[in-house]
Amino acid sequence: MSIHEYYTTNYTKCQKCDNFLCTWQGLAFTSHSITVVVLPFHLLGGYCILFKTPVYMTFYRWPLFNLHFWSSLVDILLSVLITPYLIFPAVAGFPVGLLHFLGVPIPVQIWLSIMSIYVMIMSMTILLENRHNSIPSNRFRISRKCTKILYYSFRIILALFYSLAIFLFIPEDQKMAMMEILKDIPCPTEDFFKIQKVKCRSSKDLLNHINCNSVPNALYRTESAKEKGETAYPDDKASVCGHNVLQTPYFFKIQKADELFVLCIDDNYITFLALITALGVLFEICQMLFFMFCCLYYLFLSIHGFTSKKTRKLQIAFFGSIILQVSIPVMFLMPSFVFMVFSVVTGYYNQALTNFAVLHASLHGFLSTIVVLIIHKPYRNFILSIFGKSKNLESLKKSTMWDTRRMSVFPTNVTN
Repeated sequence: MSIHEYYTTNYTKCQKCDNFLCTWQGLAFTSHSITVVVLPFHLLGGYCILFKTPVYMTFYRWPLFNLHFWSSLVDILLSVLITPYLIFPAVAGFPVGLLHFLGVPIPVQIWLSIMSIYVMIMSMTILLENRHNSIPSNRFRISRKCTKILYYSFRIILALFYSLAIFLFIPEDQKMAMMEILKDIPCPTEDFFKIQKVKCRSSKDLLNHINCNSVPNALYRTESAKEKGETAYPDDKASVCGHNVLQTPYFFKIQKADELFVLCIDDNYITFLALITALGVLFEICQMLFFMFCCLYYLFLSIHGFTSKKTRKLQIAFFGSIILQVSIPVMFLMPSFVFMVFSVVTGYYNQALTNFAVLHASLHGFLSTIVVLIIHKPYRNFILSIFGKSKNLESLKKSTMWDTRRMSVFPTNVTN
């Protein structure tokens, strides 16, 4: 059975989702609208980090901006540049973002999204490692530049291998892959078939939109119009491709199958990908936990390496702000991740919830930006000064020139 035949026979018995969020138009409109609102916050966050960071936070500025940049980029990719219309539990979907309309190939978009998400996660580790290295008595500090370069190069190489390995088992026959998916998801949304409504005023107009090989599909749609009470033109029938076809104001045309991209249909390989992904996430989490526990140990238990109580208190304050900044977006991403894993493992299909999960995930960078602007006093004061509720900009500018020797929260000489 072809895709055309499935749509005109089996699919007519399905109960379709009429929810606006089930459609790709609903996903695109909602995500693009959200971008219009959150983009100014991303720009404001970047501006504050680059130009309103005081001198005593200079060593902290670039790791913070690195995380902000990649979090914002992932948000923008998900919401406006790629906007993936995912079909879970199948490993399939299609993009409806700006890059798709610019003609960027779907595999390139997939690779770009995977690498961006990984680098964003790595930027969280870099931020924690920066705090970890700022404790002078920490014997686990990565002090040598060459060691740090090798460490991060190794992680990037692993990410490159993973991002390329997912393309090893792309089905050559995408139509056949779609039919395999329909065995597990017999009633997807109409967007699975990439349906387009075409208005036809005459048999000549109809011929311009259909291929003679797909006349049975056109016959089904047009002849069913009379049964459903839809408007038919007075000219009862017209000859199309040697067949008599009832003229109606419109019919549905199925687009070519490569509009939907199926990444993989092999269950064993899907399981392998899921396992590798889980191990990769676990690897990143273990690194974050290592840096966190080292910081906790030297900040609260082994405190003899600090030059003063004030330095230690500032270190603790910065460490707390970083934990908050990293943990809140991660926790915000968890519901989307858990739902997608649940969908794949159990075979549960709900397009509205899948689209909502994508929208939910695309807001994590916005939440991270809000946290940065609130928890760091220099940025908070700058925001308040815009509304005239804090000290003026001139006094705020002077406050960024504090003496780093007195206020530094970064590596200092260890005293006995």
